[in-house]
Amino acid sequence: MGIFDWFKRGDTHFSLNDAKLCEQLSADIVYKRLAIHSCIDLIANIALKADFNTFEKGKKTRKDDFYALNVQPNQNQSQKKFLKRIIYELLYNNECLVFQLKGQYFVADTFSREERLFKENIYSGISANGMTLRETLSEKDVWYFKYYDVNLRTLLDSVYESYGKLLMATMNVYKRSNAKRYILQGNFFRSQTDKQQKAIDDMINQQMKPWLEADNAGAIFQLQDGYNMTDVSQQGKTNGGGHSVDDIKKQIDGIYELVARTFHVPVGLLKGDAVETEGQINQLLMFAVIPILDIIETEINAKLYTKDEYLERTYLKIDTSRLKILTIQDLASSLDKFLSIGAFSIDDVLEFMGGQPFEEEWSQRRFITKNYADARTWGKESKGGEENGESEDSTAT
Repeated sequence: MGIFDWFKRGDTHFSLNDAKLCEQLSADIVYKRLAIHSCIDLIANIALKADFNTFEKGKKTRKDDFYALNVQPNQNQSQKKFLKRIIYELLYNNECLVFQLKGQYFVADTFSREERLFKENIYSGISANGMTLRETLSEKDVWYFKYYDVNLRTLLDSVYESYGKLLMATMNVYKRSNAKRYILQGNFFRSQTDKQQKAIDDMINQQMKPWLEADNAGAIFQLQDGYNMTDVSQQGKTNGGGHSVDDIKKQIDGIYELVARTFHVPVGLLKGDAVETEGQINQLLMFAVIPILDIIETEINAKLYTKDEYLERTYLKIDTSRLKILTIQDLASSLDKFLSIGAFSIDDVLEFMGGQPFEEEWSQRRFITKNYADARTWGKESKGGEENGESEDSTAT
């Protein structure tokens, strides 16, 4: 039975034979899937630090939508699990559908989408957690996220088809070049009785196999009289002609580079290299994480609020300012500047640092230093003496 036959059986039982079948999956597929899931997990874990802020006529509010988007979208999922599932579906399957049922939001496992030009798109066959909706939903009733015009994973599979063969070929060459090879000398063509022939077969088949297996910590080989065994494994090899694990590692690194470029993830972060981490994190935020959050923000604003509400500044804003970890020392100078020019209040500073605002009248006031003046009136104050008939060079008597 092949692996596709197991999917066609239609049951959920997993036997020992099925486990053995999964172990036979090609190594190149495993490395590719590991790289893809590592990319998605890296992007999702950073995106989870974003805050979903809701505004009504320009003022930040905390109502039902805020709670659903930041704490618990449905009774069985937290916001973190919910958002991570959205990002996984969006990156792995290139699309994700979220529907609302009884005031709760759910991510669809499967669905069918019928595109229309002059009417709203129709969604049918929507299922989640083993349950299928009977009714169809229109475009305004769902959140439909799409990452790219082309499914990147499908495109990656096509490109990777030849690269995977190269990896398997490298592994096979490594196995062949590092295999144990012996010459067994003896008179095998002389007349043998059945008993003697069986003894020879046992010596070769039963004793030779554990002798050559790498998993055995130790093995004994009973070499009979009249036979001589010579190890020729290293013959014909030079210092630079052998194949090592580094050859395979280079191929695996190539897989990670291919997947990382596909999802706009810096290769160093994916491989765990601690070199120029700050620059790589900035690239990850700019080209991978923030664009995905922008897709989510735009779709929710289009479906959760009307045009008039949005124009009146009633909308959702995903705050990405805290995606990057910064210490108090890193923020001190910048926060002081924002406070001194009136951009931040004391409550804004506390909230930006992850603390709880005081929500008092004095903590919401804004301050500005005397070093700043209105550009339209700058210079007039310094000429006040001339306007009063006094010269700059005049002195009091």
